Amino acid sequence: MSATRFSQIATCIALTVVLGSTLTDAIKCYHCSVKPALQKDTKEMKPACQRFTPSSKYITECGNSTYCMKKSYNYTLSNGSVTTVVQRECAPQAAPYQVLVDNKWQRRTKVEKDAYEEGCVIQHPDHPIKTNPTEYCYCSKNLCNSGKSTHDATSAAHTDAMAVIFVFNAMKYIRSLR
Repeated sequence: MSATRFSQIATCIALTVVLGSTLTDAIKCYHCSVKPALQKDTKEMKPACQRFTPSSKYITECGNSTYCMKKSYNYTLSNGSVTTVVQRECAPQAAPYQVLVDNKWQRRTKVEKDAYEEGCVIQHPDHPIKTNPTEYCYCSKNLCNSGKSTHDATSAAHTDAMAVIFVFNAMKYIRSLR
């Protein structure tokens, strides 16, 4: 095989990989809710997260999203015990709008690809009744929203301890430079 022919084949393969990845923006995410619920768009039952396992039962393809989301918060029950509530789904990124075509309005949807950043954010409630913060985690890889919550008390304590150790070692290193 000549070098030119090899180069042409390599270029075709590279273009196929690049174009194929840009044309298929849909991401697969785990999808479950606090309790089983009927999905509006597909009329299928969305399973509950209570017994979540990363299995095909919970997988959905997100046509209007490029991020997966996991939402979690602590809920205080009437007996005083606290439980962690988790939901997994496609991150909401669809922005509907209308276009006038041939004197008729047509509904279109734009996917806001820059709506989120990778990682978790904790949102504190602005509602007087709800007192617990909610953690939203966003990720952009297939089936990336299966992980555990990062805002429970032990995790926060470990993060604080790691920060103190890091600052201590950074100060020790800076002093050694003098």
